[in-house]
Amino acid sequence: MRSDVNGSDEAFAQSGGWTGGQYSLLRFSLGLALALYLVRLLPWAEELFTYRGVIGGSYGRDGLQSFYDPGSAQAVVGVGVVLALLFAAGLRTRWAALGLFVVWSLTHGRNPLVADSGAPFVGWVLLFHAALPQAPFGSIDARGRLDPRGLWSYPRALRIAAWTMLALTTAYSGASKLASSAWRSGEAVGGLFAGPLSHDGLLRDAFLGLPPWVLAAGTFGVLALQLAFVPLALWRPARVWIWSAMFAATLVVALAFDSPDASLGRLALLGLCFDPRWIPRQGPGTIDRVFYDGSCGLCHRVVRAAIAEDPRGSSLRFAPIDGEAFAASVPAGLRLGLPDSVLVLTPDGELLDRSRAVLRLARRAGGLWRALALAGEAVPLALRDSIYDFIAAQRHRLFATPDEACPVLTAELRERFDP
Repeated sequence: MRSDVNGSDEAFAQSGGWTGGQYSLLRFSLGLALALYLVRLLPWAEELFTYRGVIGGSYGRDGLQSFYDPGSAQAVVGVGVVLALLFAAGLRTRWAALGLFVVWSLTHGRNPLVADSGAPFVGWVLLFHAALPQAPFGSIDARGRLDPRGLWSYPRALRIAAWTMLALTTAYSGASKLASSAWRSGEAVGGLFAGPLSHDGLLRDAFLGLPPWVLAAGTFGVLALQLAFVPLALWRPARVWIWSAMFAATLVVALAFDSPDASLGRLALLGLCFDPRWIPRQGPGTIDRVFYDGSCGLCHRVVRAAIAEDPRGSSLRFAPIDGEAFAASVPAGLRLGLPDSVLVLTPDGELLDRSRAVLRLARRAGGLWRALALAGEAVPLALRDSIYDFIAAQRHRLFATPDEACPVLTAELRERFDP
């Protein structure tokens, strides 16, 4: 029988750099975005989806008309909000994703006026999440597991399926644009920013202030990228560049235009196509020492998260602050005044505390975590440390005191700890 330890290593090897924590970050972002979107729809449920609204009896003859009286319509959208929050938290994720798919289909199938070309992406992505292995680290379903890594993986076949969907739909979008004279003449991008769906603001003003030839170049650039997406996706070295260009373009659409369906669905699909190996771990081949407060429940959770995001144990070793390893590694004079939470000692002897320690752990994890660390470092250090100190001051009140200095882990994982 395969052991959990060997199974965890095999699952990580099949995941293309993905870890359960990174996937949970992606799932949480999508679930929260869907919850906010549906909350925004809730006050308008009667107007959008019932016989009293704008559609009357003209649309949505899907066999479910009796469910679309005002109260039922609000109930359907309200259930969607709850399911989105369960999905974000990782509680019964598969059933939450399937339930969200039903809610999304009922609302957008009932009233095509609220849907656009991006709406099917959301439904497809929800079905995709339902097909993924369940209970990754970072989900409520994974709580209480001895090995925080578990057996979760992002199978290669599903990664290929996500890229195939992205490539084919992008190429189809490019081919469809060829039928538009605005895209063929180079006027499309400028026309979109000048149109009614564009939000007033600095981004709109910046684009409309560009010379016409720059807007035309952008139009032809988007068209060329979409038409060439399939062959570029087949060439591995080009994937990071075409993914980055498509992500940037979709993010501009999300920020500049009133089209939440389109931007949300495409951003979710792009997230599934991200390759964490594009942003490698900082300092590969070296080991950081992580010291933590053994009597702090929050610190234990940080340690378990660090272990989950270092599946092979190649980057981090751990020890309690009141242990022998800490006393031997950090001079007595330097220990004075240090916070008793989480500290990181780098291979070059630098001792990091507070927010710098947390961001160091994120950089060592690589992938999405390192990207977040880079964004976090743009926040002033004093503000970051103030937030850290506020959370640290509440940790003993919010988290129970552990029975042991070492987190509850498997015997194999305890070998990563020093006394």
